[in-house]
Amino acid sequence: MPLERVSALLLSPYFAMSSGERSARAEFDAFELRKARVLRPEISLRGLVEMMDGSKRRAKFPQVLGTLRAMQRVAGRLQGLDERSHAEWAEKMREFLMTAAWGSGGGDTSVEFQTQRKWESALDEVATLDFDGVAVDYAQALEALERVARLTMFAPESREAPVQVMGPLEAAGSTFDAVWFLHAGELDWPMPAVGSSLLPWHLQRELEMPGTDPTLDSERAQRITERIAASAGSIVFSYAKESSEGNQRPSPLLTGIGLETVKAAEFVESESQRTIVELEDIADAAQVQAPPDRVIRGGAKVLELQAACGFRAFAEKRLWATELESIEPGMDARESGTALHKALEIFWDEVKTQDNLRSMTMEERDEALIWCVARALKKTAEASATDWDKAYVEVQRERLRRLLSGWLELELERRLPFEVKLSEKEFKDVRVGPLRLSVRMDRVDVVEGGEVLIDYKTGSASPNDWLTQRPTAPQLPLYAILSQADQLQGVAFGLVKAGKDRGLQGYAASDGVLPKPTRLKEAATLEAQVERWREVLVRLAEEFYSGDARVSPKTYPGTCAHCGQRIFCRLNVSLLEEDDEQEDGSVAEVSRG
Repeated sequence: MPLERVSALLLSPYFAMSSGERSARAEFDAFELRKARVLRPEISLRGLVEMMDGSKRRAKFPQVLGTLRAMQRVAGRLQGLDERSHAEWAEKMREFLMTAAWGSGGGDTSVEFQTQRKWESALDEVATLDFDGVAVDYAQALEALERVARLTMFAPESREAPVQVMGPLEAAGSTFDAVWFLHAGELDWPMPAVGSSLLPWHLQRELEMPGTDPTLDSERAQRITERIAASAGSIVFSYAKESSEGNQRPSPLLTGIGLETVKAAEFVESESQRTIVELEDIADAAQVQAPPDRVIRGGAKVLELQAACGFRAFAEKRLWATELESIEPGMDARESGTALHKALEIFWDEVKTQDNLRSMTMEERDEALIWCVARALKKTAEASATDWDKAYVEVQRERLRRLLSGWLELELERRLPFEVKLSEKEFKDVRVGPLRLSVRMDRVDVVEGGEVLIDYKTGSASPNDWLTQRPTAPQLPLYAILSQADQLQGVAFGLVKAGKDRGLQGYAASDGVLPKPTRLKEAATLEAQVERWREVLVRLAEEFYSGDARVSPKTYPGTCAHCGQRIFCRLNVSLLEEDDEQEDGSVAEVSRG
């Protein structure tokens, strides 16, 4: 089943639920099931049992785990059965639902009891399809059950509810204190009547069945309308003046209702009155407590979020308010990027220098890449359970091999010989202003005169993103201010992608360090630019440390497009412009509604 449906099943109060397991099942869904590194966003019953059995929360949900194991045993008996009658399949379905403890934790309310009884009658109706004596397989029986369920009209009886919602046919014979009839426009009422496709047309005409005679259908709808209008002392007919199909008028059936039938009937057209009220300003003078003196999780992401929007950084890195990750088919962009980083790390740990790369033949290089990519995708390959999964992993292996083969061709074209000094090196405690961060450098090359910092990117990136007061990608500027200024010869994005956009893009201290360096716009030298970055990043660190949580997106709608804090920050989108950023990099604060 798709993981979304499995997730809904685990959180359902009608599936083997006990009050003590609700929280543990929700934690398993959020932190293990959704983050499972599966190649496809689906899981089998057996796979779910194995995952829950190996969970560290296993002791917290024994009931659902036992139920799933029992379901697995029943499913094993049912699998592979030959064709049977509808009645036999209906009994098998009942057995499976009983094994799944369906409805065990849902309570015993009247509505639930009536719903369960109606479901049982739907299963009984499936059994009546055996009149022709034809045996069917399980898929056909399930399709028949779904068809019966769709065609079954059901509204639970509620004797004490002061407000009841029902259809026009269900209201027959009832009396009310007041009635509000919705969708009374000409496009919705009367509802179109459709004849039966299973009965001869002449028989339907002879029996005057709905959908065979427009005049008779109109008369029936007129009688229903008059009956409903007479069922209460106060009645309102309403409709939408505008719909997706255009403007509409009241249903023509309403014009035939006489005052002798309805005590009071009138069409009311009212416009809501708008009132202008004075905006109340409240000064928020509360001071935010400084973060503890320890390494803050997130690394350069903390500064990136603070540059994008102070409130988003505060919500995600101080309050830890994050949205659940979506599940996508196959490897998502982050997983693909991680595999690429890992493959390059393994490759340069072995090859080390450009000279060694030059000495390799094409066959040796391809063989090394195949080995590195296989190690990078090892965990993904181990999660492959089906032939489809294995084929998908093989496609990913070939894609990465081709991509990295083209990248190594570019590495051979660099003019200055280099040696890879560090690859995916983590620095667990570095200071940026008042903050202590943990950062990971993708790569540091040693060239003549010093070092070159490289940050791999598989998407779009530009060195211009580093030059504003609120840098979009501050990772490399952060690495630059942490390095020795007199040794820094270049900083560059390593754009590892197919096509003409592949290459090293960044700034260099001298010629030959990068193939085509970007020209510095404001600073005269790379060293001077690093000092500007230091000022910008220290200021952002101080803002985060002091609790500057203003709702101030850098640009709209780009900054807010993929933010998970839109509801939390109460963003007043009417005050945002598409270009909030000023020429000097300052951004007007956006008020909250």
